[in-house]
Amino acid sequence: MAEAGPVRVVVVHCPRGAQHVREIAVAPDTTIREAIRLSGLVGAFDRDLPDGLDIAVHGHARGLDDRVRDGDRIELLRGLSVDPKDARRVRAAVRQRRAVGP
Repeated sequence: MAEAGPVRVVVVHCPRGAQHVREIAVAPDTTIREAIRLSGLVGAFDRDLPDGLDIAVHGHARGLDDRVRDGDRIELLRGLSVDPKDARRVRAAVRQRRAVGP
């Protein structure tokens, strides 16, 4: 049986005010954790991601021990700084004040 070639993945990390994208080639049996480490975008970690980051592949939650597949886009997601429902309430209140006037 012929050995499979390298798997190409993209690792994306967007800390506040920046965007880092790294395309790497890894072995077919590489885990998401290993791919992140190999990308060099986030320092080494043992069990959990630092700073409350979550992992998604093409927008779908995945585990660190899942295996990568060719073409995966591994996304390191930071938590929301504002609750979207609260932000919408604030915008609605501002619009209502503007409609009523001073």
